[in-house]
Amino acid sequence: MEYSYYYTNGTDRFGPYSLEKMRTLNLRPDVLVWRDGLETWVAASTLPELNGFIAPPAAPVPPLPPQQNFAQTQPQPQYQYQPRPQPQPQPLANNVAVAKKNGKATAGLVLSIIALVLCWVPVLNIVLWLLGTIFSFIGVFRSPRGKAIAGLIISFVAMVGMAFFYGFYSTYYNY
Repeated sequence: MEYSYYYTNGTDRFGPYSLEKMRTLNLRPDVLVWRDGLETWVAASTLPELNGFIAPPAAPVPPLPPQQNFAQTQPQPQYQYQPRPQPQPQPLANNVAVAKKNGKATAGLVLSIIALVLCWVPVLNIVLWLLGTIFSFIGVFRSPRGKAIAGLIISFVAMVGMAFFYGFYSTYYNY
């Protein structure tokens, strides 16, 4: 009769396994095994069909050699070890580093870029340039300032482009 075998490591149950598979597992003699026909879990060494395939018990660990007294043979150090203070972790929000944002600077940068691209459109460019300059100027007083400074520089370039196109329009159309 072919049985289905199970074994446990104390917390988890493994199986079902055939007898051939159980023979390849190299079980220790004290591992608990169960199969059909048994009322309770038994040690693997008590099942005759597994006797030749159980791993031998581990050899006992030899005792440690006696300790020598090194305090008499080695000189004592002239300093005391003091560990360095550990750096304090940065505060995180939901385990993600919090990045600073400057929304006004971003808005000023985007509006300034659009004003630069559309500097040839007579009325729209003035509105975009003015809004981009205002938002960039407000963003300079907040952190981080990089986008705000870039927005101010692009606003200045857009203003030069507007002056060029207004000069071109005034001479070409004779206003």
